[in-house]
Amino acid sequence: MKGLIKKDILVIIRNLSPFHLLGFLPPLFVVFVNRESSFPIICMVVSMYLAYQVGTSMAFDEAVNWRRSVTAMPVPPHIEAGSKYVLSLCFALLSSVVVLIIGIIMAANAWVSYGSVVLFSILAFVLVMFYNDIKIPATYRLGAANSRYIFMLFIYIPVIAAICLQTLQVNVDFASITDIGPLPLVALVLPGLFIISLLSFWMSVRVLKRRK
Repeated sequence: MKGLIKKDILVIIRNLSPFHLLGFLPPLFVVFVNRESSFPIICMVVSMYLAYQVGTSMAFDEAVNWRRSVTAMPVPPHIEAGSKYVLSLCFALLSSVVVLIIGIIMAANAWVSYGSVVLFSILAFVLVMFYNDIKIPATYRLGAANSRYIFMLFIYIPVIAAICLQTLQVNVDFASITDIGPLPLVALVLPGLFIISLLSFWMSVRVLKRRK
């Protein structure tokens, strides 16, 4: 599995481009225009950018017909699929750390509260994992080209949800969520996320076994 993960990391590094930084310009612009809403947007952009890298490695595998090489090697489906989920976990942790560092800097300047920093660092981890829990089995089943629409779905869902909440005049009190505390919040979120990841892994392995 280590070899598969190293291969994916090398592929991702080689596909990095300075043009990717253009995606960070809108949230940086928001920082100077509306500081109150800048941190959630930064959290979303960082999380989705890092989450998307797993799909990049899977698209490369499909482009070079990696499945043919894997079939010739003694790599069982659960190891092949497991490498993608470990990679997703690494990017989820990286996303959480990056958002935490940015949040601490913003909190030190009194732009956001430290409670919000903890909340959104946990949210960054959840977003990456949840996105790839859907992306990985979908890519194995539908292919990289068709599964790319999942990324668009994740961008539209928060926007649609915000519009619906505003239309229904429903106010979400983030302050009450941050009052829960980091440990209880993790205890509430991680079990459900763990179950979703297990189901996603099972689906991925099942698809790969059928393609053997």
